[in-house]
Amino acid sequence: MSLPGFVLPQGENGLFRLSDQAARTANASTAQGATDGNGLAASTVNVGAGQSAQGPAAVSGSAWSLQGGQGSVTVTSPAAGSLSVAGIQSLPTNAAPSVSHKYLIETNPELTNLKQFMGSDYLLGNLGYDPDKAQLRLGDGLYEQRLIREAVVARTGQRYLAGLSSDEAMYRYLMDNAIASKDALGLSLGVTLTAEQVAALTHDIVWLEEHEVLGEKVLVPVLYLAQAEGRLAANGALIQGRDVTLIAGGDLINQGTLRASEGLSAVAGGSLVNSGLIEASERLQLLASDSIRNAQGGIIAGRDVSLTALSGDVINERSVSVHQSAAGNREWISSFADSAARIEASGDLSLAAGRDVINLGGVLDSRGDLSLSAGRDVTIASVQDLQHTSRGSSYLDERVTQLGAEVSAGRDLEIGAGRDLGIIGSEIKAGRDLGLQAGGDITLAAAADESHFYSQSKKVTRQEDHVQQQASELSAGGSLGIVAGQDLNLISSRVSANDEAYLVAGGDLNLLVAQDEHYSYYLKKKTKSGVLSSSSKTTYSASGQTLARGSLVSADTVTLQAGSDLKVNGSDVVSTEQTTLRAGNDITIDGATESSFSEHFEQKKKSGLMGSGGIGITLGSASTKSTQQNTTQTSRASTIGSVLGNVDIQAGNDLAIIGSELVAGQEINLIGQNVSISAAEQQSRSDQRYESKKSGLTLALSGAVGSAVNTAYETARAARDEDDSRLSALQGVKAGLTGYQAWQAVQQEGGMTSDNAGQFVGISLSLGTQKSSSRQTQEQSVAQGSNLTAGSDINILALGSGQAGEDGDIRVQGSQLGAGQDMLLAANRDIILEAAANTQKLDGKNKSGGGAVGISLGVSDSGAGLSIFANANQGSGKEKGNGTTWSETTLDAGQQINLISGRDTRLIGAQVSGEQVSATVGRDLTLQSLQDSDRYDAKQKNVSGGASFTFGSMTGSGYLNISQSKIDSNYDSVQEQTGFYAGQGGTRSTWATTRNWTAV
Repeated sequence: MSLPGFVLPQGENGLFRLSDQAARTANASTAQGATDGNGLAASTVNVGAGQSAQGPAAVSGSAWSLQGGQGSVTVTSPAAGSLSVAGIQSLPTNAAPSVSHKYLIETNPELTNLKQFMGSDYLLGNLGYDPDKAQLRLGDGLYEQRLIREAVVARTGQRYLAGLSSDEAMYRYLMDNAIASKDALGLSLGVTLTAEQVAALTHDIVWLEEHEVLGEKVLVPVLYLAQAEGRLAANGALIQGRDVTLIAGGDLINQGTLRASEGLSAVAGGSLVNSGLIEASERLQLLASDSIRNAQGGIIAGRDVSLTALSGDVINERSVSVHQSAAGNREWISSFADSAARIEASGDLSLAAGRDVINLGGVLDSRGDLSLSAGRDVTIASVQDLQHTSRGSSYLDERVTQLGAEVSAGRDLEIGAGRDLGIIGSEIKAGRDLGLQAGGDITLAAAADESHFYSQSKKVTRQEDHVQQQASELSAGGSLGIVAGQDLNLISSRVSANDEAYLVAGGDLNLLVAQDEHYSYYLKKKTKSGVLSSSSKTTYSASGQTLARGSLVSADTVTLQAGSDLKVNGSDVVSTEQTTLRAGNDITIDGATESSFSEHFEQKKKSGLMGSGGIGITLGSASTKSTQQNTTQTSRASTIGSVLGNVDIQAGNDLAIIGSELVAGQEINLIGQNVSISAAEQQSRSDQRYESKKSGLTLALSGAVGSAVNTAYETARAARDEDDSRLSALQGVKAGLTGYQAWQAVQQEGGMTSDNAGQFVGISLSLGTQKSSSRQTQEQSVAQGSNLTAGSDINILALGSGQAGEDGDIRVQGSQLGAGQDMLLAANRDIILEAAANTQKLDGKNKSGGGAVGISLGVSDSGAGLSIFANANQGSGKEKGNGTTWSETTLDAGQQINLISGRDTRLIGAQVSGEQVSATVGRDLTLQSLQDSDRYDAKQKNVSGGASFTFGSMTGSGYLNISQSKIDSNYDSVQEQTGFYAGQGGTRSTWATTRNWTAV
C-alpha cells in the first residue's frame, strides 16, 4: 500500500532531514545520476508490499522503495512468512546507537521543538527498554506520527480512530493498546505479528518491527487493525461521511463499513443486522422497528451510542460455528468462536428493547454511563466452545470452555428488565454505581467448564471427568443495588462494591453453591495362559470429589432483604462497617455438602499346575479378592461477618444457623420467633473386605527333613528375588544354614532307619480345600458446630408468634458463642443449651474353614512306610464397637451473661461462663452433664483336628485343638461438667418452680 505525501528529506532546510549517519549512508549508496544537489530528489516511500501474509489487518510494508532522480535505492525486508528476525526475543542489541543518532530521519530543530511530539520512546519505556539505548528507529516522534496518520487514512479513509481528535492522542491510544496486549498475544519487540496474533487482536495497535532501510536495521512503527475492522478493507463496501443518515423501509444489513466523522444515524423499518463496522466519532444512533443484532465479530462504536429495538430484541452475540466430521467410527466436533461482538462508547451507551436484551459472549463497554432496558428479559451469558473427538465406544476426549460476556461502564451502569434478568458465567463492572432491577426473578449463576476423557483397550480402561464452575462476577466502584420483584438467586457468583451492596427480593433471596466435580477411574485386566496353568489379575480403582463453590457478597456495608425466605448455603456475606439480613419469613444460614470417595479392588485367580510352597506342586485353583471403600461427607460453612461493625439478622418467623460462622467487630444481634444455632454433621465410612479360596491335589515333601528342605528352598528363592545385594547374600546364608540344620536333625535322632523313614523324609499326596473371608466396617459422625464471635455484645431474642407458651425458643446445640463484653439470651418460652453427639461404630466378621485327606510315603534304604492322614479346621469371629463423645455448647462473655426464659432453661452438656452470670427462669432450671461412652465386644473361636495311620507298624495318632477368646469393654465418664462459671461478679439464678442438677 502506498502512503502518498512522503519524501525523503532533501538537504538541511526541510521539516525532516536525514541524520548525519544516515545522510552519509545514503550518499554512499545512491547511484550516480542527476540530483538537485542535496542527495535524492522527489523520493517516495511505499509501504505494504509483501505484507499480505499477515492478513488484511496489517498496515505496513516489508518492502521500502526509495526512488529519486536518475538513480534509485530499493531496500527490501523478507515477507512475514520468512522473516529472518522471527526468533528475536530481546531488542535492542548491545550495539546501541548514540543518543544523537536515535533516528534515521529526524525533525529539523530549527523549525519545531521535538519535545512537543510523542514518539515510540513512550512505547519502549513502558515495555521496559531504555529509549536512549534502544535500536535505531526510522524516525523521531513527529515523523512516526505522520507515518501512522497516513497509514490510518489510507487504510480506513478516516482521519482519526476511536473518536480521537489529534495525531498524538491517536498514536498514544494505539501504543497503550499494544502495551496492554503484549503479554496476552505474546508480542516480541522487532518481530512481525503472526496471522494468529493479528486474528486475536481486539483493539487497534502500533508495534515496532525491524526492517532494513539504507543499509540500517531500524525499528518501524506498524499499524495493525483489529480483526473486524481488518476484514472491512478499503476496497469493500463503504459508506462514509461527516454526518451519515441511513433509512431503510425494511431490513438494514451491514457487512461492510458505515463510518461518520461526526454523527451517524440508521433507521430500519424491519430489523438491523451488523457483522461489519458501524462507527461514528460523535453520536451514533441505531433504531429498528423490530430487532437489532450485532454478531460475527461486528463492532458498533462511537462517542455516545444508543441502540433501540421498538418491538423486538437487541442482541450482541459472539458467533460460534460448529464443524462436525466423521470417518468410520471416528468423529470430530469442533466449534469456532468469532471475535467477541462489541458495542463500545467513549461516552455513554444505551441499549433498549421492546422485548429482550441479549448479550451472549459479547462485549458492551462504555467509558461513561451504560444502561440496558428490556420490556421483557435481559440475558447476559457465556457461549460454549466445544472440542470433541471420539472413536466408537472405546475413546472420548471432550472439552467444553465457557466464553463469558462482559459488560462494563466507566461510571454508572443500570440494567432493567420488565420480567426476568439472568447473568450466567459473565462479568459486570461499573466504575461508580451498579444497579440491577427486574419485575420478576434475577438469577446470577456460574457456568461450568468441563473436560471428559475415556479410553478403553483390551487390558486397560481409563476415565477422567472434571467440572469446574466459572462464576458470574458483579463489581462496583461505588454502590451496588439488586432489586427483584420476585426471587433473587446467586449461584456460585460474586458481588462486590466499594460502598454499599443492597440486595432485595420481593420473594425469596438465596445465596447458593454450585459443585465442582472430579472423577477418576482405572481398570486393568491381565491374563496369562500356558499349557499346564493359567492366571488372571484384575485391578480397579476409582475416586471422586465434589466441592462446593459458594456465592459471595462483599461491600463496605451489606444489606440482604427478602419478602419471604432468605437462605445462605455454603456462601459468604461480609462487610467492613455493617452487615444486615432481614426476611419476612424464615432465615436459614447453613453449610453446603462436600463429598469424596475412593475405592480399590484387586482380584487374582490361578488354575492348573502351580507351586504349593517349597518343593511341591498343586493341581487345582486359587483365588484372592480384596476391596477397600472410603467415603466422606463434610460441610462447607457459611460465613456472615463485619470487620468493624455489627451483624444484624432478623427473621419474621424462624432463624436457623447450622454449622456456620458469624463474626462481628462489634455486636451480633439475632431476632426471630424461634432462634436455633446448631451443628452440621460430618460423616465418614470405611469398608474393607478380603476373601481367599484354594483347592486341589498337592504333591510335596513331608517329614522333618522334608519340611526343613522346603524352608531352605523358599529362602533360596527369596535370596534370588531380592534386589539389595547384602539382603540377597544374607538370605543365601540362611538357606545354607537351614539345609545344614536338616542334616543335624537326622543325626540327633540316630539317623534314618526303615522304621522311622516317614518321619524324616517322604512324599505326600493330598486333596484339600481352604477358604477364608473377613469384613470390617467403620463409621464416624462428627459435629461441626456453629461459631459466633463478637468484639462487643451478642444479643439473641426469640419473640414467639404472640401466643403465650406456643413458641419462642432459643436452642444452641454443640456450638460456641463468644462475646468480648455482654451476652443476652431472651426467650419467650424455653432456652435449651445442649451438646452435639459425635459417634463412631465398628463392625467386623471373619470366618475360615478347610480340610485335607491324603497319603504319605516315607522311603529308606531298607524299604518304605505308607501312611494315610486327614485334617480339618474351622474358625469364626466377630467384633462390635460403638462410642459417643460430646461437643459441648459453650457461652463465654468478657463481662455479663443474662439468660431469660419465660418457661424453662435447660443446660444439657453446656457451660456458661462470664464475669457475672445471671439466669431468670419462668419455670424449671435443669443442669445435666453428659457422659462419654465406649463399648467394644469381640469373640473368636477356632477348632482344628486331624488323624493319621501308618501301615507296617499299624499305629495311628490324632489331635484336636480348640481355642476361644472374648473381650467385653465398657467405659462411661463425664469429661466436661455442665454449669455456670462466674468470676468476681458471681452467679445469680431465679426460677419459679424446680431446679434439677444432674451429673451422670
